[in-house]
Amino acid sequence: MIDEGADWLDIGGNRPARGAPGAATRSACACAPGPAGAPRGDGLPLSVDTMSPDVGEESLLAGADIINDISACRDPAWMPSSRDGKCRWSGTYERHPSRHAAAAGVSPRATTEVREFFEGRLRDLAAAGVDARRVILDPGLGFGKRVKDNFELIRNIHVLKSLKRPVFIGSSRKSFLRNVVGSEQGFLDFATAVVNTAAVLRGADILRVHNVAHAARMVRLLSALDGSEVAPFEASSLSPDRGMDSARRDREPCAVS
Repeated sequence: MIDEGADWLDIGGNRPARGAPGAATRSACACAPGPAGAPRGDGLPLSVDTMSPDVGEESLLAGADIINDISACRDPAWMPSSRDGKCRWSGTYERHPSRHAAAAGVSPRATTEVREFFEGRLRDLAAAGVDARRVILDPGLGFGKRVKDNFELIRNIHVLKSLKRPVFIGSSRKSFLRNVVGSEQGFLDFATAVVNTAAVLRGADILRVHNVAHAARMVRLLSALDGSEVAPFEASSLSPDRGMDSARRDREPCAVS
């Protein structure tokens, strides 16, 4: 994945299925990057995907750079870690249909709902002393949303961008794509590439993908179409610049695997 062009690596700490209890902290902490201060030869930033403040704290002590929390730090126990200026945070909007009018077949516009959620979370985090400049917004494609809600959110990425924060898109091989193209992996990777292309053209900053090689080549093609100077292709040319700055290139989204 590194050789294919990933800009950072996302490690599963304890992401549960919707409605399922989280993994025990002890076992989830086994996914942390390594002993605190241990060198990472690849130099890539690491994010840890967890809803558990305990796992997040252990991961940061072990050297993680980013916390990817699908609960968007709603647990007050996140606040001490959230105020740590050394890491970035990815917060996800997750709709639970049973708690929304969608369960009765009535739903507000997905984009409005997600934007209002993030406006509220950013206010709450700022009030708690968290630097909003370190927060990344993930609209949570697939999390309790109808198929058409996911496509609406992709069409309206510009609305989320108005919050002045990076937007993280994770469409890779998700069920809303299966609904359109079927479940064969080749078609799912094709659908992912198409949707990610649309997302980048609408302003997405970060793509979470399984097929890094496809995403990295797509970014090169879009850069060339945009008039940027693109070096002749070599496998080594996909290796990202090391360090967090690689996630904030001028127009180029980073690929997360």
